[in-house]
Amino acid sequence: MEKGMGAPTSSGEKKLFDGFKWVTEAQAKAEKSEGQKQNAHEISYTARRVYIGNLPADGTFDNEELRNFISQSMMRAGIHDLSKTGHMILSVHRDASLKWAFLEFRTVAEANSCLHLNGLALRDKTVMINRTRDYTPVSDVDYPKLYAAGVIGSTVLSPDGKVMNMPSGAQQAAASSITPTSALPAAPSDSRSGPIASHASIGGVPQILLDNTRKVRKVFVGNLNPTAGINAEVLSTFFTEAMKSASLIDPAQKGDLIIWSYVDPRSHGFGFIEFRSIAEAQSCFALNGIEVYGRKVHVNRIRDYEPYPQHIDAQLRKYNLLGSTSISPDGQDVFGDEIPNPEGETAVWQDLQSSG
Repeated sequence: MEKGMGAPTSSGEKKLFDGFKWVTEAQAKAEKSEGQKQNAHEISYTARRVYIGNLPADGTFDNEELRNFISQSMMRAGIHDLSKTGHMILSVHRDASLKWAFLEFRTVAEANSCLHLNGLALRDKTVMINRTRDYTPVSDVDYPKLYAAGVIGSTVLSPDGKVMNMPSGAQQAAASSITPTSALPAAPSDSRSGPIASHASIGGVPQILLDNTRKVRKVFVGNLNPTAGINAEVLSTFFTEAMKSASLIDPAQKGDLIIWSYVDPRSHGFGFIEFRSIAEAQSCFALNGIEVYGRKVHVNRIRDYEPYPQHIDAQLRKYNLLGSTSISPDGQDVFGDEIPNPEGETAVWQDLQSSG
């Protein structure tokens, strides 16, 4: 009997052969729906999990208490999916040391929103909440079917499952609105390594590859004009347009050139930008000395710059993280450790202008 062939029952109800047994049309539809739902949960698994660390390890705080504590904290803050019913955390995997755990959420949006509770006070601890090492954002290809299966979800911080980076002040406000003792660690204001952690993601790219290359793809921008009102959006827009004008982008890449940006809110004198590819980050150094609102800005490596592990080359090519530009073919380091001084007689940017 071929799969899908129908046969009437004694009651006249049509049955289908699914390859193993006879089922009614209603049963076939129900099984198909359940199978799609299970498949959606498998595909979105790493995007729906978060890491939580620095937990009380004295044995007096069990998994169910942890589950309820995070759920209630999210509901009090109004950052859960209001369209869903039931428990938002499907499972808790606690390490044997009891010091850390993985939480699996029912939706991608709620997992994204939970990250904004980083720094939440739990008894005498300040918990750390972050992505898991195997985190992989939902790809554009999978998004429609995962949305239809109900695992994407939507919250005020992550509408339709989108990843939204909040400024550090807003993040502190979200945490402190839950408990008076909640706080995030103060961000250093004089470090080129970056005052806040970037959790920027690229759809379909494993988070571990993004993490392993972040210190190569992240660029320091200094000597900004503090009176010009430059914020993260202005910084990102300016360098995006400058890179395009100077033909320093990878034409094979898609999406936003700069996936994360930051300007120090206190001094307004420096910031950071993170590129989608290594080649484009390397190429950005050619803009060292470009004038922004009356000042020649310093474009340089971050202080804790680290070359990426060479053994992941093939994976970087597969996910287009290596990239290639006219001055940095295949992400080649063309400037070395020392970037030219923008206050020198001839800046690289001026050379590009004269040759273009």
